[in-house]
Amino acid sequence: MHPFLLYFFLMIGFFGSCTSSKKSENATPDVKMMSISKEKLGGNTEWLNSPGASYVLCKKIREYTDQPGEFTLEFLVFENKTGNLVLEKSLPRGKIDWYSDHELKWVSIPGNLPPDLSLDDLAKIHDLQTGTERNHRE
Repeated sequence: MHPFLLYFFLMIGFFGSCTSSKKSENATPDVKMMSISKEKLGGNTEWLNSPGASYVLCKKIREYTDQPGEFTLEFLVFENKTGNLVLEKSLPRGKIDWYSDHELKWVSIPGNLPPDLSLDDLAKIHDLQTGTERNHRE
């Protein structure tokens, strides 16, 4: 066998044995999440881990050029460990953030907010573990 080929195969065997399978398992959900988010939302997304890093929120604001000040918040929520999509939603004139490790707080901002209400009065809390939603003020 040619010495160069022998050296080449030895180096591949050496470096191949040095890679950790755990490392590639951890990277798989990232690739999966990125692929799904690109398909559903396109580019220019913002990614936010939940406080305990159990979930990850991917969000994008779509502005309407023909209607200044109008936009839609589109978002996806993935389970961090598996990379599985657990929630997909959009909110007209929406705002979203983490409320706890497994709860999201969101609001769809009305065109005219009545003077006796605040955004917290309109906000909803969504529990990713149970799939239930409640008013923020409850």
